[in-house]
Amino acid sequence: MSRSAYFINSSNTIVDDNLEGTVLYCDGAYLDKKHRIVLRKDLETLKATGKVILICGGGSGHEPSHAGFVGKGMLSAAVCGDIFASPPVNNILTALHATYSPAGTVVIVKNYTGDRLNFGLAIEQFKIHNVDAKIDMILVEDDVATRNSPVGARGICGTVFLYKILGALAENGNSFGEIVEYGHHLQKKILTLGVSLAHCCIPGQKVRRADVKKSDGKASTETYEIGLGIHNEEGVEKRPLETVTAVVNSLLQTLLDNLRQADHDRFVLIFNNLGGLSQIEVNIVVKEVISGAQGKGLSIPSIFVGSFMTSLAMPGFSVTLIPLDDHTERCLTSTTDCPFWPRMLPVNREPFCTLPEITAHTPEIKSMEKDSSHTFSDDNSTKFRLALNNACDIVIQEADRLNDIDAAAGDGDCGTTLKQLGEETKVMIADETTNFNNPTEVFWKLSVIAGNTGGTSGALYGILFGAFASKLKNVNDRANWSYALEGALDIFMRYSRATPGQKSMLDALVALEQSMRPLREASVSMQNVLLQCVKDVEMAAENTKNLSAAVGRESYSGKSATGIPDAGAYCVALWVKAAGESLLQT
Repeated sequence: MSRSAYFINSSNTIVDDNLEGTVLYCDGAYLDKKHRIVLRKDLETLKATGKVILICGGGSGHEPSHAGFVGKGMLSAAVCGDIFASPPVNNILTALHATYSPAGTVVIVKNYTGDRLNFGLAIEQFKIHNVDAKIDMILVEDDVATRNSPVGARGICGTVFLYKILGALAENGNSFGEIVEYGHHLQKKILTLGVSLAHCCIPGQKVRRADVKKSDGKASTETYEIGLGIHNEEGVEKRPLETVTAVVNSLLQTLLDNLRQADHDRFVLIFNNLGGLSQIEVNIVVKEVISGAQGKGLSIPSIFVGSFMTSLAMPGFSVTLIPLDDHTERCLTSTTDCPFWPRMLPVNREPFCTLPEITAHTPEIKSMEKDSSHTFSDDNSTKFRLALNNACDIVIQEADRLNDIDAAAGDGDCGTTLKQLGEETKVMIADETTNFNNPTEVFWKLSVIAGNTGGTSGALYGILFGAFASKLKNVNDRANWSYALEGALDIFMRYSRATPGQKSMLDALVALEQSMRPLREASVSMQNVLLQCVKDVEMAAENTKNLSAAVGRESYSGKSATGIPDAGAYCVALWVKAAGESLLQT
């Protein structure tokens, strides 16, 4: 679950490379490479104008914290250590001396033993040389999972929002005493809790994995951990993986159990990606967090979404609640030039709308209803229905096999998409209003169903069926079925840009079209044509094993599937055989 490899030069240079990269697009910051200190370029202006200095720091691996939040309206400087390791006292002391201002220095520190001790020692040593200096440390203790620890709760994502709120006060010119007082007051009210699917992997170390027991006593391979730390500390509990709704509900309930809600009317909610969630996961979790918080009676007018305090590429997230009043809101929305600070977003109160349904455009159907050239006999309509149903059955049955074939060179979803098409087609077949006496109408409906299935396969079949319906002029003239498929394939190739021999479903379709050409001769037996169609299409699909893909995902994915047939062609062979055998038996 966790990543064991990273795009880095070396585990020995990861921190320095990271800091150098960070300041390259933080125009308002300098980097002192020797001491790993990132500081504002306008530091002397801050001192000259009597602004309070804000310093933070800690181990690396939490990016964009801490260096990414150095800038106007936030931090004056950040001191960075090795991965998950507090910076040494001398580096912190260097930062304190370099940024010293008579207006005072506020040091914001996550409550971890290493940070607390190293920053505390540096402050005490600084005071020896600057007896009259105004300096104080604010320990952030927002992790509700460790509220009962004898050394206090850990400091996690809430720390970043103290940077912003106190940074806004400092930028506004508030005094040292005002900032310190408000900082100590506010940090007690910030609540955070995190969950993750696994621990992160530190470059150069082995992957760690949570393990729990299922209710049947067997080991679970899909788990999550609640209340874990940002340095790979064990959480308070490991659980079998649940739906995200259940995970979020549990997390929110724990936050609520620690919340003195009666003291506050509104809260700002922070979703923090711990580093390893995809955007699709972020969106799903955020949906559940907002709806879950509102469902529990919390007033959440605003939300922050992003990565603020990460744990390398940990596949998890944390949620933070901060009481929101007008003063705090002004601080959170005040100007900053830190590129990593996002906009506070209002929660959308009207997120959904309903557009009018659009009926599929099938203009020729009504004009065909009384046209004998478009009407099958009852006997033929029964055969047509049964053949189509059997074709759907085999595609549904072989979905996993199709996915396996597709996975060799594609994304492995061909069978899933075509199974959906087969299932929805069977719904149409079972619908008593479907007029199988009118094959053209049926193919139009198949085109609409396929187009709404989604994916490349759905679109291709939608084009094929629609083009075939438009070309089928006389359903009782077997030669016209051959001409209709020939014309449909011309349209198919125009949109797909495929040509025969490029390893695609077209290779099987072309074989079908060529095998149907004898239908244009009145003397040829229908049975012989059907037998030949099945044989030739199966052979064409099998022969795609020996072709190199020039279209489709295999052509540009770099994955070679030599010796494996094309999934699309294989599927065509399946339904041609099923439909052909059905027609031969009736």
